[in-house]
Amino acid sequence: MSEGKSNIRLLADGILARQKPALLVFFANWQSQFCRLLYEHTRDRNIKEEVRNFVLELHDKIDERDFYENEKRHPEREVSVEAACALEDLNDFYAIAAREKDPRVYKYRRMLCISLAYLLRVSA
Repeated sequence: MSEGKSNIRLLADGILARQKPALLVFFANWQSQFCRLLYEHTRDRNIKEEVRNFVLELHDKIDERDFYENEKRHPEREVSVEAACALEDLNDFYAIAAREKDPRVYKYRRMLCISLAYLLRVSA
């Protein structure tokens, strides 16, 4: 390990540094599924904390792109498969945030409603 960082943190830093913003929602979908399983099944509190930090940081990157606000304001510009992936990501992020009593859980709940409303609109 370098600079006192754990292997999980080194991996997370590398992933976040190389990820293309346009593909972030799709990428986060794969990462969030794995991370939620690891979070739920490990007993090691340090691993839980690092996984939680990575997952929530990953979602913050999606939020920084105003993904959900754009989905709400300009639904005609969105691609439904991207919205579906984002919703899957968000379910995992929300589950971890809720379990950790993270204050972002309220923001995530609002984002879940935005994505669900969008998907219901396009499927009607």
